[in-house]
Amino acid sequence: MFIKGILLAFVVCVLDQLHKYYMIEVFDIANNQFVVTPFFDMVMVWNYGISFGLFQNPGDGKYAFVLISTIICIILLVWLKKNDSKFLMWALGSIIGGAVGNAIDRLNYGAVADFFSFHIGQYYWPAFNIADIAVFIGATMIVIHSLFLEDKGRNHENT
Repeated sequence: MFIKGILLAFVVCVLDQLHKYYMIEVFDIANNQFVVTPFFDMVMVWNYGISFGLFQNPGDGKYAFVLISTIICIILLVWLKKNDSKFLMWALGSIIGGAVGNAIDRLNYGAVADFFSFHIGQYYWPAFNIADIAVFIGATMIVIHSLFLEDKGRNHENT
C-alpha cells in the first residue's frame, strides 16, 4: 500500500504543478481570466495565507507554512506506511500530493496559485486549485473511513 500511496501522491502533485504551469506560463491566466458559467470563473488568485484566505500578508510565514506542511506530510507518510486499507491509501496519497503541490508553490512563488472560483451572485467561495481539491477529497475520505469503515470492534474489546 505504501508504494501505491506514494505513487498517487506523486501523480496528484505532478498534475497540480502541470496545471499551474499551464495556467500561469502558457495561458497567462493573470491577463486572461474568464467566465465559464454564471457561477464559475477561471481567475488568478495568489493565496499568501492558508485556507479561506486566513493570514494573507505576503511574506508572513512563507517558510513556516512550508515547514508545517512538511511535518504534516511526514506524519501522513508514517500513517501511510502503517496502513493496510486501500481506501485510506487513496485518502493519504491525495492529501500528501496536494500538500506537496501547494508547498512547491510557496517555495517557487511565495504564495499558492488558485484558479477555480465558484460564486452565487456576489457571494464567492475562496478560489482553489487541483491540490486543494485533492486535500479536500482525501480529508473527506478519512472522515468517511473513521465514521463508517474503520473496524469499530477493536475499540470495544473490554466492554
